[in-house]
Amino acid sequence: MLTAKTKNGKLISLLNEWSHKDLLELNDREAFYCPACGSKVLMKLGLNRRWHFAHKRDSACGSSEAESDYHLNGKEQLYDWLKSQNLNVKLEPYIPKIKQRPDLFLSSPYYTPIEFQCSSISDSHFLKRTRNYMNLRISPIWILGGNRLKRISQNGFQLTKMDWLTLREPENESREPFLFYFCPNAKQFALLTDLVPYSSTKTLAKLSYLNREEASCDDLTQKKLSPIYQFPSNWLQIKTTWRSYSHLKRTPASRYVSKMLQAVSRELSFFPPEAGLPTRYQFWVDTPSYIWQTWLLLQCVHPLRIGQTFRFHDVNRSFQRMLSKQIFTVRKLPLIKKSHYSFAIMDYLLALCDLRILNRTGKTSFVKNSSISLPNTIDEAMHLDKEALHIVQGKRNSQVIT
Repeated sequence: MLTAKTKNGKLISLLNEWSHKDLLELNDREAFYCPACGSKVLMKLGLNRRWHFAHKRDSACGSSEAESDYHLNGKEQLYDWLKSQNLNVKLEPYIPKIKQRPDLFLSSPYYTPIEFQCSSISDSHFLKRTRNYMNLRISPIWILGGNRLKRISQNGFQLTKMDWLTLREPENESREPFLFYFCPNAKQFALLTDLVPYSSTKTLAKLSYLNREEASCDDLTQKKLSPIYQFPSNWLQIKTTWRSYSHLKRTPASRYVSKMLQAVSRELSFFPPEAGLPTRYQFWVDTPSYIWQTWLLLQCVHPLRIGQTFRFHDVNRSFQRMLSKQIFTVRKLPLIKKSHYSFAIMDYLLALCDLRILNRTGKTSFVKNSSISLPNTIDEAMHLDKEALHIVQGKRNSQVIT
């Protein structure tokens, strides 16, 4: 950490202009204490690492997480960046009510703690810190370190559970959630938008960069994002990969859906082409879309007669039962308040309307219009995949709001 208190309560910040000699003299005559837990901390003035304060190794303080030079440099640069915009920003302030110290805290134009997270922390620790802020009715901004941005293809990225936890909504309700990164080495922000995951750890997304000098605090809330939901252009390739390698999956969800397909004399590789479609709220569901959507088709649509109606609430309750059995999983997204995993289910039902499998007869009611496809060969499946995606893509792209 970059701040500590003396015995008389004076706050010492290492971001101030200190000489090495002055700090050595200060260290000789003063003891330093953590503003959060009150325990003694050590001033580190080595030649190889940036100067900082550190707890002793056996410290139980919640603020005693080891910080790399990368993290400390990023924190300093973000502080300077916000100060340069004449914003009232504090460095590592202690919030007594929740016993937490955010990396930075904006007190204007709105109260906002800012956390710069470069290393992985447990889900429980992340959720506790975030909920503590929200209990004070303040919403934190988590900025991921640029070292966490893992690109695996032109528009493919690998995300950890913790990365997903930082997903945030822009202030503009018509825009999509996003992830925000900062690299102190490049002095550059990175933004991931239009996220459409195709596994628990991999997602398609749009990546854009913004130099620190060109960015403003408004970019943290992303009021100027691209139009809503861009249909992924290479989704057919994703479906082809699923068909080629689905037999290697050995998860509770894949085993369950495999048995359902076996009941209609099909293997998992021959899942219906109407399944595995990208949806606007797909980021909510951890289970791959070709799995849970195949389940929905076989469980809720296939058994119905043509012309038979059903309600969204019935489908949603069935999905909830799959969650309670721990067959399907959804993501914890504490910063997303304007949607829910049920939105992904509804959006998929609307995609089935685009394919004329269903017709919508009311706000939450549907009627079966035609039967789903059950391909007999991989070639047939891939041909039907292409047709289904072409129809849905055409419908969705025509609905994009600019």
